[in-house]
Amino acid sequence: SESDVDLLVPVKSLLNERVELYKAKGLEGFPAVGIKRGVEIVVPYRQYLPKKFFRNFAFTAVIRPDDRQGGYLFAVVNPLDTVVDLGVLLEFAGS
Repeated sequence: SESDVDLLVPVKSLLNERVELYKAKGLEGFPAVGIKRGVEIVVPYRQYLPKKFFRNFAFTAVIRPDDRQGGYLFAVVNPLDTVVDLGVLLEFAGS
């Protein structure tokens, strides 16, 4: 059965352990998570994503980048870490 998957669960569990992750203020004062550039949060995807992926799905994210460099916000990679099977990539869109 299809259900919501909270991709912030592994991030929130590391908030007090990693200096690259911090509590921030989100939209309208709601709590948010800050992630510094270059941090890698590696967790087995089977712990958070279903074995068979949903037929229809969407990612919802509100982001506030500190620069225009871009990069992956989220990625599921193959075991060799060479192919992104699923991800959200932020790219520079010009001025």
